[in-house]
Parts: sequence; C-alpha cells; structure tokens
Amino acid sequence: MTYFSSMQSRDRSSLALLMPGAASGLVAAVAAGFRSRETGSDTWYYSDYFVDALVCHCTDGRFEPGFQLLVRIATLLGDQPSTLLVLVCCVLWCLALLIARETSRAVTGPEMSRVHVWALVFAAIFASPFYVSANVNALRHGIAALLLALGALKAAQRQWRGALVCGLLAVCFHYSSILYLPALAVPLLPVAVVYSVTAVLMLVYSLGLSEPLVTWISSVTNIPIAEIVTSYSPGAEYSSGVRLDFVAFSLGLFAVCYFGRAARRDLTAYTVLCRMYLVLLWPFLVLGFGNFANRYAFAAWMFVSVLLGVRAAAWASVRIDARATIGAMLVASAVFVVAAFNGIAL
Repeated sequence: MTYFSSMQSRDRSSLALLMPGAASGLVAAVAAGFRSRETGSDTWYYSDYFVDALVCHCTDGRFEPGFQLLVRIATLLGDQPSTLLVLVCCVLWCLALLIARETSRAVTGPEMSRVHVWALVFAAIFASPFYVSANVNALRHGIAALLLALGALKAAQRQWRGALVCGLLAVCFHYSSILYLPALAVPLLPVAVVYSVTAVLMLVYSLGLSEPLVTWISSVTNIPIAEIVTSYSPGAEYSSGVRLDFVAFSLGLFAVCYFGRAARRDLTAYTVLCRMYLVLLWPFLVLGFGNFANRYAFAAWMFVSVLLGVRAAAWASVRIDARATIGAMLVASAVFVVAAFNGIAL
C-alpha cells in the first residue's frame, strides 16, 4: 500500500478529529457575539436595529429579506442585542464549515488528504481579516460573500441547482450579490474569455476610464448606475477613486494562489476556483471608483481564504499528519476571537 493510499484510507476516521476544531470555532463565534457595541464600525448600528425590531415586533424593510428574517428570529430568541450578534456569528461559522467541507470534495486529489483540506480551509477562513470584518462590520455582506463562495464551490463541481440556490440566498442577504452571480458560470466559460475580460477591465480601471464609461452607460440606458455608486456614504471619501493599491493587492493574491500549483495531479478544479476569484473581481473593476470601493472586492478577497487553504493543504498533505492540522483550526479560532474583540478587520 502506497503512502497516499494509506493517507486516504485514514481520512474517514480522521474526519472525526475535526470535531474539536469545529467546536472551537463555534465557541469563538458565540464569544464574538458578546463583543462591545463599540467594536468595529457597525456593531452599534445593528444592535440599535435589533432593539427597534424588538420594541415594535417588526422590521422596517431597511435591509434585505434574508437579514430581516434573521433579525425576527433573534427577537424571538432573546431580548439583548447580543442575541442577534451571536446568531449572525453562528450562521457565519456554519457557512465556514460548509465551505471547508465542499472544498474538500471539490479539490481533493491523489495527493490531497480530505482532512487536510477541510481543516486548513476552515482555519484560513477563520484567521482571515475579511472574515473578522464579516462578523463585526459587514454582517450582511459577509453572509452573502460566504454564500457566494459556497455557490462557487458547488458550481465548480457542476452542481448547478445548489449553486443557484446559494446565489439566490446571497442576494437575499445583500442585493449587490447579483453582480457576482456570473462567477457561478465560470466552468462554462472558455478560459481565454475569463483572462481576457479580466485584463481589459483591469486596464480600463487602472487608466481611470471605468467611471466615465459607467457614467456614459447610465446616460444611455437611463439607469442611474453611476449615481448609485457615487452617492454611497456621501462625504466619506474613503477608498474612493482609482485604487491601484487594491488592484496590486488583488493581483498579488491571485499570483500567490495560482502559481502555488495547489493540486499537483489534478489542477482542473483548483484552476477553476482561481478563475472564479478573477470573475468575483469584475464588479470592483467596473464600479470601484466610489466611496468604500473595497466593498466591491470584498467577495473576491473573502474567497481567497479557500484558495490559500487548499494551497496550504497541498503542502501539508505530504509533510504533516492529518491529525496535526486540527491544531490550525484551534489556533485560527483563537486568532479570530482576539481580532473580533479588538475590531482588527479589513
């Protein structure tokens, strides 16, 4: 029996060892829900919204239906704002687990242990500053981004019904998710099309042509796209204009992930995920000229955790026993708690 055959035969029994790591993530999620209302930029805002919903026994339609349903459920479970925050953190924890499981199904190859993939993708998500932001700042956007990631993984396996359900659920938590649905069609798109469109959009954005182009399209179609983008959080002037630093950062992440050759003998699934990352960047390259331009890149940057986790698993599968990688889940959970309580997020 070869080393790799032996490694795969132990996967099923080793999967049970994921439970302590997953449980540590749940404990971290619950703990993060009890953070101070001053933590992050939006904790106080959602806390006040919960109190308003609790008093009137209703929601005012300010947010998407999926999040409003979550708020209503929270009002039935408790009367403290921490009830909503804990519930959101637990939803995000569930999605992180589902993403780790789905990734282990999508990219596991002859040299890739399923336990390694599951544990290290989960750890990469929990240790990500973008995941922390999803818990303490961009609650709705964070849930939607993880649902899009889950949909992308299902699409990579050509599970179209599951991908569509995840995409629609993402829209129910953040309407902007509709901009990212093309990423779910990446397995059907020619490779050259994905790279060519990305290169053109990146060039147009870097030259500062995205805003005039979108403004022209808005005037021709009478759809106020440019106005919607530029009127977001007026006066903030945060992360607005042509952000070449965001472009360089996004390209750097792609280079680290793609040239890592995560799955040595079966690159197909992994390279599909890399192309999905590029398509998730398209909305930023088209609309990333208004205030808080980084919000359009958030879904793509969140998805990077999946790619980095797979790359780490490819390295660890031939060097580290699967059981040892569970420690990464424990460490990531601890890092998450510290970051969440201190508002360390991007």
